[in-house]
Amino acid sequence: MVEARLCGLNSYGTDISPLAQMMAEVKSNPLFPEDPARLKACSRKLLSNIRNDTTEEELTDENEYFNPPINWDFWFPEQAIADLVKIKRHILNFDPPVEISEQNRELLEKFYLINLSSIVDTVSYQDENQIKVRKDEDKFEDGLPETIDLFESTVEKNQRGAVEFAKKCGGDGLFSKVVGEDARTQSLEENSVDLVVTSPPYINAIDYTMAHRRSLIFLDFFDQDSYKEHRREYVGMTERAVTKDYYDELRLTGYESIDGQIKKIFEKGERKDKIRAFILYQYFTGMEEAFESLNRVLKEDAYCVIVVGDNEIRNEYIPTAKYLSSIAESVGFDSVTDFKHYYRKVQLQTGRRSTGGKIDYETVLILQA
Repeated sequence: MVEARLCGLNSYGTDISPLAQMMAEVKSNPLFPEDPARLKACSRKLLSNIRNDTTEEELTDENEYFNPPINWDFWFPEQAIADLVKIKRHILNFDPPVEISEQNRELLEKFYLINLSSIVDTVSYQDENQIKVRKDEDKFEDGLPETIDLFESTVEKNQRGAVEFAKKCGGDGLFSKVVGEDARTQSLEENSVDLVVTSPPYINAIDYTMAHRRSLIFLDFFDQDSYKEHRREYVGMTERAVTKDYYDELRLTGYESIDGQIKKIFEKGERKDKIRAFILYQYFTGMEEAFESLNRVLKEDAYCVIVVGDNEIRNEYIPTAKYLSSIAESVGFDSVTDFKHYYRKVQLQTGRRSTGGKIDYETVLILQA
């Protein structure tokens, strides 16, 4: 959506994660395009308010800004969570020092909340060097970082990008809209979209909801119970979200090649095998729904570009790109071409080597409606 805006294009976006939706909205819409420097004035005032507040946060149910995940004291030092709550309170009660429209006021609040979200794991015991969710007991053996300092440096860094983006956009008259919570059910009109560019999740590679659980709950998107249900709504559900009623019987997609691998894994017989077999079923049936939805909204002969990686499940190679191409064709797409994008150097913010496999390449599928 950011690149579309910079290329002079209107864009729509969908994502099932409300945190990702907020990020996309904030990043793809310029703040104060008529005078980007106003953002700096707002940040100075907000940070001054936070630093001058000597109130001790009460980490109790009576504090309306305190909505931590269960076992928060397992994941956070008490001082860190108290500082996060203080910052959140000031963001939600911030009165900008400049004249501001209601639209910019909402976007400004979301900008600061996203910056706050980005440091939640930094001041938790989450091991940020691993792609899987792991606690690092020794993370703060050299001392806890100052949460408010981290927030300030994060805001200053990201506002530089936001100001530069706003200058490039100016009064471009374009829109960047998050229009749906799920690519399978988004509500755009038929034959209304010129191009789709997307990348679905890897099967069982990353527990997206677990990785962002602390931010999703801390920012009030969910409470603990509704979060558990939300985890089961993702295409590519991870094994922690799978309950026995999902995997107690063999479930098939109707695609012969895919079902052959599902059966092979299921019939290995262990509980983990049956869970992974269900995950394969849920992923490919979910992607079938997504392709049907994308084909519906694309204009005739318009293109759909999908970047996808193959997978290994229970020591079985899964040619995900090949399977997705077949599913897309079955719901009405024409397969135009595909090619592999090999990584010269894999650079991820989180590591994979000890808790996830190495990714050597991804496949780019070019489909036509």
